[in-house]
Amino acid sequence: MALDIRWRTCPKCKTAADTKRKKAVELVSVMYGVVDEEDYLESREKANLEIDLPCNLVERYNFEHCTDGLRIIYKCHCNECGYELIHNHLVEFKTPQLGKCDE
Repeated sequence: MALDIRWRTCPKCKTAADTKRKKAVELVSVMYGVVDEEDYLESREKANLEIDLPCNLVERYNFEHCTDGLRIIYKCHCNECGYELIHNHLVEFKTPQLGKCDE
């Protein structure tokens, strides 16, 4: 069974956008006193705007029944930058012993 979900922001794209914003703020800080007040205030306002990142990370969960348990596979990839992550996890089934109850 597989399930596709597309609703997250890519962590690599977010880091790149945060770095770009930080550099813009640093650039504005060195402009203080060098350019006229109107240009400085306009540049500062633009640098401090929140960056609206699209939800471009596609996530997929696979659930596979194995002889030794249930394998859960998580995959995600970004349509913008190519970021990719794969994680596998096995949940082992315990064989119940006859005559004993789990408490």
